[in-house]
Amino acid sequence: MASIPELQVSGINEKADNPQQSWNENISGSGKTDAIIDTYRSYTPEFSKETEARLVKRIDRRILPLVVIIYLFNYLDRNSITQARLYGLQKDTHVKGAQYQTAISIFSAGYIAMQLPSTILMTKVRPSRLLPGCIILWAIVSGCTAATNSPTGLLAVRFFLGIIEAPFFPGAIYFLSCWYTKRELGIRMALLICGLLLSNAFAGLISAGILSGMSGVGNLAVWRWLFILEGLATIVLGVIAGFLLPDYPGTTMWLTEAERIVAQARLAVDGGFEDVMGEEVSIKRGIIGAVKDYHVWLFACLQMATTASISYSHFFPTLIQQIGFKDNTKVLLLTSPPYIVAFIWALSFAYTADRWQMRSPQAGLSQLVSILGVVLLIAFPGTRKFQWARYFFTFLVASGTFGVYSTTYAWLSSTIIRPPIKRAAAIGIANTLANTASLFANYFWLDEYGPTFRVPWGCILAFNVLGLTCICTLRFTLNHANKKFERLAVEVDADDEIAVRRIDEDAQRAVVSNFRYVI
Repeated sequence: MASIPELQVSGINEKADNPQQSWNENISGSGKTDAIIDTYRSYTPEFSKETEARLVKRIDRRILPLVVIIYLFNYLDRNSITQARLYGLQKDTHVKGAQYQTAISIFSAGYIAMQLPSTILMTKVRPSRLLPGCIILWAIVSGCTAATNSPTGLLAVRFFLGIIEAPFFPGAIYFLSCWYTKRELGIRMALLICGLLLSNAFAGLISAGILSGMSGVGNLAVWRWLFILEGLATIVLGVIAGFLLPDYPGTTMWLTEAERIVAQARLAVDGGFEDVMGEEVSIKRGIIGAVKDYHVWLFACLQMATTASISYSHFFPTLIQQIGFKDNTKVLLLTSPPYIVAFIWALSFAYTADRWQMRSPQAGLSQLVSILGVVLLIAFPGTRKFQWARYFFTFLVASGTFGVYSTTYAWLSSTIIRPPIKRAAAIGIANTLANTASLFANYFWLDEYGPTFRVPWGCILAFNVLGLTCICTLRFTLNHANKKFERLAVEVDADDEIAVRRIDEDAQRAVVSNFRYVI
């Protein structure tokens, strides 16, 4: 075991040990920034490696499981309406025709409206306050669904639920990117996103347990108890998160001083910006920087295409039923295996992406698998003879679409690194455009297109092709930029400050710190 170097850095402890006064992602002030980097560089390689390994294990134990569980509850609360519909919600609220579809889609309207502002807010408010606060508020709003008795009331609750839930997912992505390096981020984000798959796989079972156990209790319709009990459970989770969730590495008290220094410095080295750790950038400059970066819009377009492609998941039981399986119990059981296989697929590809530090091959192959599955679903007739074949094709579609979904957010976060406000804005823009797909894609799956749903699958195919185009374009442009960085690294002397200042910020990081884009 390596011993801790006998080195004290004046000015670090008093700020790092007071989270009430300092909660920003990075320590500000060039003196303290230099002290952190100098201290990190003074550590022996053996000590740094052991400290970093211990640090990552602690982060994985203390942060990651909590964030994944919160996202699981997030998605359960959001989609409880689909189970409640089977137990009388539509009748009791007098929702008719397309009003139910509107209730599903209006959530996205509120979600989109708050996407960018809430992501920017994440950079200015302590995560340990913002995220638990959002959890408790969305639990209360979701629970209010139990009190609705009219279409207007249901639509209002769904709209405000979208507004309240908006900060969590992009905020969680930004938060994780403040703790993990590019090499570590993919598998962790995949675990977060795959909470959606587990939710889809087991939501029916969880809801069935609640609904069957609360029938006739308190003279309330059983679907109302679903929202009440899930809301109460989420409130408890929010309170727990308020006590357990940290802010940023520099202000986390369950890390040792050496771990705090390594946690901050390794992110600086990973992003190639150890000389500008404390740089302060205005919100306006960060947003403008994100808007002007065409990579942000490529990622946003890719996420929109992927979100449209997974719209089938909101109607999956119906699609399985239309394939030719008529027994409702059997249909519900058959909806789980495709999501479980997709869960394994997405995590496996995220692991290899982290290990090889490549994203486009995994995303591209996943997209091709989805395209193959969709083409086969369109081509094969919807007869009983081919029902098991068509069921197998849904495995391809689920694995492919969620394989892309679990890869691209980590890819975005490792591409748009500096400054933090720009990264937050980029995540907000990508998530905003992605969720616009939810406003229209739900209307692909009209009953009139059954039982084969060739027209909706044709729409999904078009978005799959769009997604593949974005992946290929990103790979080409980022690879071209890396070749430019290689050339500049040879031509520009890293010690020549005048020459370095003549090139853009990304090129500066490439020359000075050997930064390269992950492709």
